[in-house]
Amino acid sequence: MDENIQIYYGNGKGKSSAALGLCIKEASAGKNIMIVQFLKGNNQERLEFLRKLEPEIRMFCFEQTATCFCDLPKALQEDQLVNIRNAWNFVKKVTRTGECDILVIDEILGVIDIGIITLDEFREMLEEKEESVQLILTGSCLPSGMAEFAKNIYCISMVK
Repeated sequence: MDENIQIYYGNGKGKSSAALGLCIKEASAGKNIMIVQFLKGNNQERLEFLRKLEPEIRMFCFEQTATCFCDLPKALQEDQLVNIRNAWNFVKKVTRTGECDILVIDEILGVIDIGIITLDEFREMLEEKEESVQLILTGSCLPSGMAEFAKNIYCISMVK
């Protein structure tokens, strides 16, 4: 269990928003924040708005289509897998070098759940991670084995 890992998961809306809220709070205290999005597509309007928070909060999206990964036809999913792996390599570099104080890995739980990144690859990243880097992980589900890594896990679900 890593004291510097939090997980926001569940079937409700608001996981990424909760992570962003924490980022804004921490950026106002002088922390250096990065967000890397997975599986959501590159919605340019959303990304451009979030880029207004730079340089305190830097946003990265490696996907090349506006459509969410799971909604793409299989052929286009194959093309996007290269971009997702590039994003994962970027995450590993950032965590290893300590380029930020807080790194939000948005929808990484889904990437692990569908098998693009394995639990072993995630564990390897953690072993190489600069100790001071805090991670916030989001996704709809909590893949088996992920709970062991986090100190705090928040389940966000829709009540009504």
